[in-house]
Amino acid sequence: MAAVLTAMSPFLVGYHPSFGMFLIFFLVSYPYKVGKNIYGIFGGFATEGNSYALLGIIQAAKYDAIQVCGVSLYQKAGEDASQVFGLSLYQYAGRDAAQMFGISLCQYAGNSVGQFIGISLYQEGAGLDGRAMHRHFYLSTSKV
Repeated sequence: MAAVLTAMSPFLVGYHPSFGMFLIFFLVSYPYKVGKNIYGIFGGFATEGNSYALLGIIQAAKYDAIQVCGVSLYQKAGEDASQVFGLSLYQYAGRDAAQMFGISLCQYAGNSVGQFIGISLYQEGAGLDGRAMHRHFYLSTSKV
C-alpha cells in the first residue's frame, strides 16, 4: 500500500512520468520481505519479524522497527523501536524506544525510552526498571 501511494505521488503534484519511471520508482519504494524481516526505503509492516527502513514513514513490526532517518509518522514494535535521525511523531515499543538525534513528539515504551540529542515533548517508560532517559537541548516532559 505504501509503495503504491508513494509511486502515485508524482501524479498528485501534476508531474506525469513515463511508465518506465513509474515502474522504477515503484520497485525501489516497495517493501521487500527477506526471511521474516521487511526491508524498505519508506518502511513496511512485518507480521513475523523486524522492519528496517532507510527513510521510514510508517513501520510496524512484531519484534524491532529500525529507521535510519526521515519523518516517522508511526512506528510500533513488539520489542524495540529506534530512529537514528529525524522527526518522530509517534513511537511505541513493547520494550525500549529510542531516538538519537531529532524531534520526538510522543514516545511510549514498556521498559525505557531515550532521546540522546534533540527535543522530546512527551516520553513515557514504565516496566521492569521504568526509566525515562533523555539529554535534550530544549524541551522535555517525561512520565515514569
